Amino acid sequence: MMSCASPRNIIPRPRFRLVSPPSCQSFHGEAKGNDTMNVELYLCKNGTALTGEILLSGAQSGFSVRALVGSVAPDGSLSLQETNPVEEGRAAEWKFCSDTRYSLTPSADGSVRGKYRSNECDDTAAVFLIPDAVPPPAAPLPSTAPPSPPPANPAGVSP
Repeated sequence: MMSCASPRNIIPRPRFRLVSPPSCQSFHGEAKGNDTMNVELYLCKNGTALTGEILLSGAQSGFSVRALVGSVAPDGSLSLQETNPVEEGRAAEWKFCSDTRYSLTPSADGSVRGKYRSNECDDTAAVFLIPDAVPPPAAPLPSTAPPSPPPANPAGVSP
């Protein structure tokens, strides 16, 4: 007899990946709490204010995309809070909480470490993120125009 997965065991997957606006920084990594989650995140900075989105996806819980707001402290640490849900697909018996707050510290190598805390879900997680590679600026294309002819001999001066 063949076995098949019941609908409650099928974990929904996000239909997209987060795409960072050009002026923002994107990261990826993981958070280890009630469920180990893959994390995609982008942050846009305006002075000390931060906005962005986070995609959390776990093998047990499903996925959630949330808007973020926060700020950069004078010491460079980041304080973020999830706000509006953008999209989610949770597994049965799981929920994504709306009160999650992040305390993150950037490192010299560009990585970001810290934790998140949700009182509603009684969940604390260690968070580790690395910056996504930024493609190098495009090199200028070589000119395909033929070389310019040498300047004309002014006033008939001979070499």
